[in-house]
Amino acid sequence: MTLIIAINCKDGLVVASDSQVTKGQFKDTQYQKIYKISDSVLFAAAGSVSAIQDLKTILNRFKNDLNGELSVDTRQMIRSELGDYMASEMRMYHKTLQVGYKVMLPIGPDGRPQTVPQHLSSTIILAIQSQDGARKIWNISPSHAMNIMMDDYVMAGNGVEFAETLIHKYNNHYYKLKDLDTVKASMIAYRVIQETSDTSSYGVGGPIDIWIMNENGIKRLDSNELSGLEQAVRQLVKDEAKLLYAGISLQALNEQGKRPGEHNADLDGLLRDRISPPIKKSKVQK
Repeated sequence: MTLIIAINCKDGLVVASDSQVTKGQFKDTQYQKIYKISDSVLFAAAGSVSAIQDLKTILNRFKNDLNGELSVDTRQMIRSELGDYMASEMRMYHKTLQVGYKVMLPIGPDGRPQTVPQHLSSTIILAIQSQDGARKIWNISPSHAMNIMMDDYVMAGNGVEFAETLIHKYNNHYYKLKDLDTVKASMIAYRVIQETSDTSSYGVGGPIDIWIMNENGIKRLDSNELSGLEQAVRQLVKDEAKLLYAGISLQALNEQGKRPGEHNADLDGLLRDRISPPIKKSKVQK
Protein backbone atom coordinates (compact mmCIF):
# COMPACT_ATOMS: atom_id res chain seq x y z
CA MET A 1 0.00 0.00 0.00
CA THR A 2 2.73 2.51 0.79
CA LEU A 3 6.34 3.45 1.19
CA ILE A 4 7.09 6.75 2.93
CA ILE A 5 10.58 8.08 3.66
CA ALA A 6 11.39 11.10 5.84
CA ILE A 7 15.02 12.27 6.03
CA ASN A 8 16.44 14.92 8.36
CA CYS A 9 19.25 16.51 6.33
CA LYS A 10 21.88 19.10 7.12
CA ASP A 11 19.78 21.90 5.62
CA GLY A 12 16.18 20.71 5.91
CA LEU A 13 13.74 17.83 5.78
CA VAL A 14 12.76 15.62 2.86
CA VAL A 15 9.52 13.61 2.82
CA ALA A 16 8.82 11.25 -0.07
CA SER A 17 6.22 8.62 -0.91
CA ASP A 18 4.86 6.45 -3.65
CA SER A 19 1.29 7.15 -4.77
CA GLN A 20 -0.27 3.73 -5.25
CA VAL A 21 -3.23 2.59 -3.21
CA THR A 22 -5.13 -0.67 -3.34
CA LYS A 23 -8.93 -0.65 -3.32
CA GLY A 24 -10.04 -4.24 -3.09
CA GLN A 25 -8.56 -5.95 -6.15
CA PHE A 26 -8.00 -2.65 -7.99
CA LYS A 27 -4.99 -0.32 -7.91
CA ASP A 28 -5.03 3.46 -8.14
CA THR A 29 -1.68 5.12 -8.85
CA GLN A 30 -2.66 8.75 -8.33
CA TYR A 31 -3.29 9.03 -4.59
CA GLN A 32 -1.56 11.70 -2.50
CA LYS A 33 -0.07 10.51 0.81
CA ILE A 34 1.85 13.64 1.90
CA TYR A 35 0.07 16.84 2.94
CA LYS A 36 1.10 20.28 4.12
CA ILE A 37 -0.62 20.93 7.44
CA SER A 38 1.00 24.31 8.03
CA ASP A 39 4.09 26.28 7.01
CA SER A 40 6.16 24.15 9.37
CA VAL A 41 4.45 20.73 9.37
CA LEU A 42 4.22 17.96 6.77
CA PHE A 43 1.95 14.98 7.38
CA ALA A 44 2.38 11.58 5.71
CA ALA A 45 0.59 8.33 6.43
CA ALA A 46 0.62 4.70 5.40
CA GLY A 47 -2.71 2.91 5.48
CA SER A 48 -6.07 2.79 3.79
CA VAL A 49 -7.44 5.76 1.83
CA SER A 50 -10.15 6.42 4.41
CA ALA A 51 -7.69 6.16 7.30
CA ILE A 52 -5.29 8.69 5.75
CA GLN A 53 -8.12 11.18 5.28
CA ASP A 54 -9.48 10.65 8.81
CA LEU A 55 -6.03 10.99 10.39
CA LYS A 56 -5.37 14.19 8.43
CA THR A 57 -8.68 15.61 9.67
CA ILE A 58 -7.72 14.81 13.27
CA LEU A 59 -4.32 16.41 12.84
CA ASN A 60 -5.75 19.57 11.29
CA ARG A 61 -7.46 20.28 14.61
CA PHE A 62 -3.99 20.75 16.12
CA LYS A 63 -2.64 22.93 13.30
CA ASN A 64 -2.12 26.00 15.48
CA ASP A 65 -0.48 23.97 18.25
CA LEU A 66 1.96 22.36 15.83
CA ASN A 67 3.23 25.77 14.66
CA GLY A 68 4.60 26.55 18.11
CA GLU A 69 6.52 24.76 20.83
CA LEU A 70 4.40 21.83 21.98
CA SER A 71 3.71 21.32 25.65
CA VAL A 72 3.88 17.83 27.08
CA ASP A 73 0.09 17.80 27.50
CA THR A 74 -0.55 18.84 23.89
CA ARG A 75 1.91 16.28 22.59
CA GLN A 76 0.19 13.58 24.63
CA MET A 77 -3.21 14.69 23.35
CA ILE A 78 -2.09 14.46 19.73
CA ARG A 79 -0.55 11.06 20.28
CA SER A 80 -3.64 9.82 22.10
CA GLU A 81 -6.16 10.94 19.45
CA LEU A 82 -4.15 9.62 16.54
CA GLY A 83 -3.22 6.43 18.37
CA ASP A 84 -6.81 5.77 19.45
CA TYR A 85 -8.00 6.01 15.86
CA MET A 86 -5.28 3.65 14.59
CA ALA A 87 -5.92 1.18 17.43
CA SER A 88 -9.63 1.18 16.56
CA GLU A 89 -8.71 0.53 12.94
CA MET A 90 -6.55 -2.41 14.00
CA ARG A 91 -9.40 -3.91 16.04
CA MET A 92 -11.67 -3.64 13.01
CA TYR A 93 -9.16 -5.44 10.80
CA HIS A 94 -8.59 -8.03 13.49
CA LYS A 95 -12.32 -8.77 13.68
CA THR A 96 -12.56 -8.97 9.88
CA LEU A 97 -9.65 -11.39 9.67
CA GLN A 98 -10.89 -13.51 12.55
CA VAL A 99 -14.57 -13.70 11.57
CA GLY A 100 -14.43 -13.35 7.80
CA TYR A 101 -11.24 -15.26 7.09
CA LYS A 102 -10.89 -17.45 10.21
CA VAL A 103 -7.47 -15.98 10.94
CA MET A 104 -6.60 -16.06 14.65
CA LEU A 105 -4.43 -13.22 15.92
CA PRO A 106 -3.15 -12.89 19.52
CA ILE A 107 -4.89 -10.40 21.82
CA GLY A 108 -2.89 -8.46 24.40
CA PRO A 109 -3.91 -7.87 28.06
CA ASP A 110 -5.38 -4.49 27.07
CA GLY A 111 -7.80 -6.15 24.67
CA ARG A 112 -5.99 -4.91 21.57
CA PRO A 113 -4.69 -7.18 18.85
CA GLN A 114 -0.94 -7.59 19.25
CA THR A 115 -0.26 -8.16 15.59
CA VAL A 116 -1.99 -7.23 12.38
CA PRO A 117 -0.47 -7.71 8.92
CA GLN A 118 1.72 -4.69 8.22
CA HIS A 119 -0.08 -3.69 5.04
CA LEU A 120 -3.36 -3.36 6.98
CA SER A 121 -2.21 -1.07 9.79
CA SER A 122 -1.62 2.69 9.63
CA THR A 123 1.54 4.56 10.55
CA ILE A 124 1.95 8.33 10.69
CA ILE A 125 5.02 10.41 9.98
CA LEU A 126 5.14 14.11 10.88
CA ALA A 127 8.01 16.32 9.70
CA ILE A 128 8.14 19.41 11.91
CA GLN A 129 10.35 22.50 11.89
CA SER A 130 10.03 24.62 15.02
CA GLN A 131 10.38 28.39 15.22
CA ASP A 132 13.98 28.14 16.40
CA GLY A 133 14.88 26.11 13.30
CA ALA A 134 15.08 22.73 15.04
CA ARG A 135 13.82 19.88 12.85
CA LYS A 136 12.11 16.73 14.11
CA ILE A 137 10.49 13.66 12.62
CA TRP A 138 7.62 12.10 14.56
CA ASN A 139 6.74 8.47 13.94
CA ILE A 140 3.41 7.46 15.49
CA SER A 141 2.26 3.84 15.43
CA PRO A 142 -1.08 2.15 16.32
CA SER A 143 0.41 1.09 19.66
CA HIS A 144 0.44 4.80 20.70
CA ALA A 145 4.23 4.76 20.55
CA MET A 146 5.68 8.06 19.34
CA ASN A 147 9.35 8.17 18.44
CA ILE A 148 10.85 11.61 17.85
CA MET A 149 13.93 11.52 15.64
CA MET A 150 16.24 14.55 15.60
CA ASP A 151 18.98 13.54 13.17
CA ASP A 152 17.95 10.39 11.38
CA TYR A 153 15.44 9.02 8.92
CA VAL A 154 12.11 7.23 9.31
CA MET A 155 10.28 4.94 6.90
CA ALA A 156 6.74 3.54 6.99
CA GLY A 157 4.63 1.21 4.89
CA ASN A 158 4.73 -2.34 3.65
CA GLY A 159 7.77 -1.64 1.45
CA VAL A 160 10.02 -0.84 4.42
CA GLU A 161 11.81 -4.19 4.67
CA PHE A 162 13.20 -4.01 1.14
CA ALA A 163 13.76 -0.25 1.35
CA GLU A 164 15.87 -0.60 4.51
CA THR A 165 18.33 -2.74 2.57
CA LEU A 166 18.62 -0.11 -0.14
CA ILE A 167 18.92 2.94 2.10
CA HIS A 168 21.56 1.27 4.28
CA LYS A 169 24.09 1.96 1.51
CA TYR A 170 23.75 5.66 2.26
CA ASN A 171 23.38 5.51 6.05
CA ASN A 172 25.98 3.27 7.66
CA HIS A 173 29.34 3.31 9.43
CA TYR A 174 30.95 5.34 6.65
CA TYR A 175 28.14 7.68 5.55
CA LYS A 176 25.16 9.38 7.17
CA LEU A 177 22.05 10.72 5.46
CA LYS A 178 22.05 13.69 7.84
CA ASP A 179 25.25 14.90 6.15
CA LEU A 180 23.50 15.28 2.77
CA ASP A 181 21.68 18.38 1.59
CA THR A 182 17.99 18.19 0.73
CA VAL A 183 18.61 17.89 -3.01
CA LYS A 184 20.84 14.82 -2.73
CA ALA A 185 18.60 13.33 -0.05
CA SER A 186 15.68 13.74 -2.46
CA MET A 187 17.64 11.76 -5.03
CA ILE A 188 18.27 8.96 -2.52
CA ALA A 189 14.59 8.88 -1.51
CA TYR A 190 13.56 8.77 -5.18
CA ARG A 191 15.91 5.89 -5.89
CA VAL A 192 14.85 3.84 -2.88
CA ILE A 193 11.13 4.18 -3.68
CA GLN A 194 11.69 3.52 -7.38
CA GLU A 195 13.74 0.37 -6.81
CA THR A 196 11.33 -0.88 -4.16
CA SER A 197 8.51 -0.44 -6.66
CA ASP A 198 10.51 -2.16 -9.40
CA THR A 199 10.81 -5.29 -7.27
CA SER A 200 6.99 -5.58 -7.36
CA SER A 201 6.67 -4.96 -3.63
CA TYR A 202 2.97 -5.33 -2.82
CA GLY A 203 1.12 -2.05 -3.21
CA VAL A 204 4.15 0.20 -3.84
CA GLY A 205 4.12 2.09 -7.13
CA GLY A 206 4.67 5.45 -8.80
CA PRO A 207 4.48 8.24 -9.51
CA ILE A 208 6.77 9.39 -6.71
CA ASP A 209 5.88 12.43 -4.60
CA ILE A 210 8.64 14.46 -2.87
CA TRP A 211 8.42 17.49 -0.57
CA ILE A 212 11.28 19.61 0.83
CA MET A 213 11.08 21.70 4.00
CA ASN A 214 13.74 24.18 5.07
CA GLU A 215 14.01 27.51 6.87
CA ASN A 216 12.42 29.24 3.88
CA GLY A 217 9.28 27.14 3.76
CA ILE A 218 7.81 24.01 2.19
CA LYS A 219 7.95 23.04 -1.45
CA ARG A 220 6.49 20.13 -3.43
CA LEU A 221 8.72 19.11 -6.32
CA ASP A 222 7.05 19.55 -9.69
CA SER A 223 7.12 17.16 -12.65
CA ASN A 224 10.22 18.77 -14.20
CA GLU A 225 12.16 18.47 -10.94
CA LEU A 226 11.08 14.85 -10.50
CA SER A 227 12.25 14.19 -14.05
CA GLY A 228 15.58 15.73 -13.08
CA LEU A 229 15.80 13.39 -10.09
CA GLU A 230 15.07 10.41 -12.33
CA GLN A 231 17.95 11.42 -14.62
CA ALA A 232 20.25 11.94 -11.62
CA VAL A 233 19.36 8.47 -10.27
CA ARG A 234 20.20 6.89 -13.62
CA GLN A 235 23.53 8.75 -13.59
CA LEU A 236 24.22 7.59 -10.03
CA VAL A 237 23.60 3.97 -11.01
CA LYS A 238 26.01 4.33 -13.94
CA ASP A 239 28.65 5.94 -11.71
CA GLU A 240 28.39 3.13 -9.17
CA ALA A 241 28.86 0.60 -11.96
CA LYS A 242 31.92 2.51 -13.22
CA LEU A 243 33.44 2.43 -9.73
CA LEU A 244 32.75 -1.28 -9.48
CA TYR A 245 34.24 -2.17 -12.85
CA ALA A 246 37.17 0.18 -12.31
CA GLY A 247 38.05 -1.75 -9.18
CA ILE A 248 37.44 1.21 -6.86
CA SER A 249 35.31 0.56 -3.80
CA LEU A 250 33.30 3.15 -1.91
CA GLN A 251 35.10 2.10 1.26
CA ALA A 252 38.50 2.69 -0.35
CA LEU A 253 37.46 6.18 -1.41
CA ASN A 254 36.32 6.89 2.13
CA GLU A 255 39.60 5.69 3.61
CA GLN A 256 41.43 8.09 1.29
CA GLY A 257 39.44 10.94 2.78
CA LYS A 258 37.34 11.34 -0.35
CA ARG A 259 33.67 10.87 -1.03
CA PRO A 260 32.20 9.61 -4.31
CA GLY A 261 30.29 12.86 -4.81
CA GLU A 262 33.59 14.76 -5.00
CA HIS A 263 34.60 12.69 -8.03
CA ASN A 264 31.40 13.36 -9.95
CA ALA A 265 30.95 16.93 -11.13
CA ASP A 266 28.41 15.78 -13.75
CA LEU A 267 26.02 14.42 -11.12
CA ASP A 268 26.36 17.49 -8.91
CA GLY A 269 25.72 19.74 -11.90
CA LEU A 270 22.68 17.76 -13.01
CA LEU A 271 21.12 18.01 -9.56
CA ARG A 272 21.96 21.68 -9.18
CA ASP A 273 20.49 22.55 -12.57
CA ARG A 274 17.23 20.63 -12.16
CA ILE A 275 16.25 20.79 -8.49
CA SER A 276 15.68 23.90 -6.39
CA PRO A 277 14.75 23.73 -2.66
CA PRO A 278 12.41 26.35 -1.19
CA ILE A 279 13.94 29.81 -1.43
CA LYS A 280 13.40 32.84 0.73
CA LYS A 281 10.69 35.07 -0.68
CA SER A 282 11.76 38.65 -1.26
CA LYS A 283 9.72 41.32 0.47
CA VAL A 284 7.54 43.45 -1.75
CA GLN A 285 8.56 47.06 -1.47
CA LYS A 286 5.72 49.50 -1.11
